[in-house]
Amino acid sequence: MSIASRRALLTLIAEAERNGDAAALPFYATPAAEVSAFAARYDLDLSFLNLIMTFATGDAGFWRQVVEALPPGADGRIAAARWIEWLWTDAETGLRNRVGHAALRASGDRVCDLQRRAAAGEDVARSDWRQVRARLVSRDGDDAVQAAAIEGIAAAAWDLGSAPGAAADMIYAWKAMLFAEVGRDLEWTAEKQSAANERFDRMAASARANADAAVQQARAEGTDVAPEGGPIETTPFYRDVYNKGVADFIAANPSDLDLYGQRTRATVDNMYQLGRDGLLRQVASLSTAPASMVSA
Repeated sequence: MSIASRRALLTLIAEAERNGDAAALPFYATPAAEVSAFAARYDLDLSFLNLIMTFATGDAGFWRQVVEALPPGADGRIAAARWIEWLWTDAETGLRNRVGHAALRASGDRVCDLQRRAAAGEDVARSDWRQVRARLVSRDGDDAVQAAAIEGIAAAAWDLGSAPGAAADMIYAWKAMLFAEVGRDLEWTAEKQSAANERFDRMAASARANADAAVQQARAEGTDVAPEGGPIETTPFYRDVYNKGVADFIAANPSDLDLYGQRTRATVDNMYQLGRDGLLRQVASLSTAPASMVSA
């Protein structure tokens, strides 16, 4: 990213923060053509942009953190490749730690090697990518944790120039792996999940009844609970009383069936924070390009 592009993007981010309008920045629902145009406009590698978008989830502040940490002229493609290796090898989060087969771990290491070489500008043959993907196949009998870890590194076994979403695709398998670990720890079964689904339906019905009653009472007292029009279910008033209904149901009907949902929600929050921190570390590790390569 050039100095001029960095300055322009930071200006856009500042406007988004000031106006509370994160939609000015691309996010998961932005059409691919618009994402590509944004990458070209601000001189961002597309694979790197996909990672920023995924972890920002509409948070302009995270955008600012990343862009401010990006050294002038640094190559975001290298950060994306290093993030892939971080997710594979990190002592805490690493997918590699969940893979018991030595040959599969070696194939995952090979993916990281290919990503390093490609990010450095080496022309890696398509056959090299194809061969390593062919080796990354989950074995019969693999548990869900290992299978998801293998799927995660296999998702990264593509040249980021032709498959810029490959790094971000790892996140879905990462989440599946963490959910499988929660399920294993809680000895979660299909029967428990079915019972939890039934409990959720009862809880939602109770919360809706609570919200509907609150709306009727508010209207009877002359309170306009939907001043901007639109479906009542989308208003802050309805959301608040619905959430109170959920909390009341859980307090009145405690159950271990809520543990899986509680743990997985906490897991997702932690996963996104770890992923953000990991990306920021890779950005900070980049080198500034020579002055002759950085336009003012």
